[in-house]
Amino acid sequence: IQNGRKSTLASVCLKNNLNEPRSKLDSRVANQLFVEHKHKFIYCEVPKVGCSNWKRTIFVLQSDLNAKASEIEHDNIHHTSLIKRLVSYPPALQKEFLSNYTKVMFTRHPLERLVSAYRDKLLHSEPFYSTIVANEIRAMFRKNKNSSEKVSFQEFVSFIIAK
Repeated sequence: IQNGRKSTLASVCLKNNLNEPRSKLDSRVANQLFVEHKHKFIYCEVPKVGCSNWKRTIFVLQSDLNAKASEIEHDNIHHTSLIKRLVSYPPALQKEFLSNYTKVMFTRHPLERLVSAYRDKLLHSEPFYSTIVANEIRAMFRKNKNSSEKVSFQEFVSFIIAK
């Protein structure tokens, strides 16, 4: 299975001309990469694939296991300055880390990610999504635009497809 995944990755990179060395890493990509120096690895963040837990793990590894991952609050782990993004380093160091550190990335079935996003963003009342985005979805797909009923999964999927 792993060899099949590597083969798919290699063919997609080749097809999209992503194998050519670049003088500088795209800052959007570097912003999604988290560096853990002690164990020399770089974690690539993929939304809805356990990001919070992996950031907690990096935090615990950096703190010599003096903290428990379960004690770190969800919002705090996404806004801490203690976990460094690759983008915060100069290009020469970025290149050095990328050449010498182990790089890890985790994936999840796309439909599981979709369900997770719906539950997390629209059912758990995160203010931006449960008001602003939810109102946009209601306006696009409901006859009664003033309805305050929660956005259904079908409306959410229709919104994703439309966007």
